[in-house]
Amino acid sequence: MKTKKGKFIVFGGLDETGKTTQSKRLAEWLMEQEIPVIWTKEPGGTPLGEKLKEILVENKVSAKTQLLLFQAAREEHLEIVIRPALEKGVWVVSDRFFESSYIYQGGMGLKDRIILESHLLFKQDTPTPSLTFLFTGKVGDRKEQNVLDAFCRSNRPALKERVLQFANLFDSEDSPHILLDVTNRTEEAIFQELIEEVKKRM
Repeated sequence: MKTKKGKFIVFGGLDETGKTTQSKRLAEWLMEQEIPVIWTKEPGGTPLGEKLKEILVENKVSAKTQLLLFQAAREEHLEIVIRPALEKGVWVVSDRFFESSYIYQGGMGLKDRIILESHLLFKQDTPTPSLTFLFTGKVGDRKEQNVLDAFCRSNRPALKERVLQFANLFDSEDSPHILLDVTNRTEEAIFQELIEEVKKRM
């Protein structure tokens, strides 16, 4: 009998919104429900991804260069981590995916057409997320500082608009995009809301 594919859940949106914490909590909750699951992240998730991340956070490069490096890291991530897990029936919870390229490289001025064409080159072999949570607002400041952090903080309003645009463009019945504004909300309240969304798809 063919193994039922796992679900692919993505956490995206702005930094300093608690999305990484929430994504890890969801993976832990799924384990408690005895659902096989892995937690992963972008950029990173593989040795190559981690090396590319180091380059990007330590060097100021153009939006197009960022896009190409992130795309390379994403393909490696898909090949080594995400696709094999989904094929085995394992759920995948990923901190960031394609939405981050649309939000951040687009926020740096790269045209949407270029970002979408880059994504569509590999679309046939790219799993569509079962559910995407898009975080906006802010819950705290990161301690670490790098060139990407500086850009995000100085362009936060514009990046929020990119998040909203992405939700409007890609939301569908088969791949819902849930907006979560974390402003003045507790971590527990946010977690319970996203759990309810996940339960609808179990």
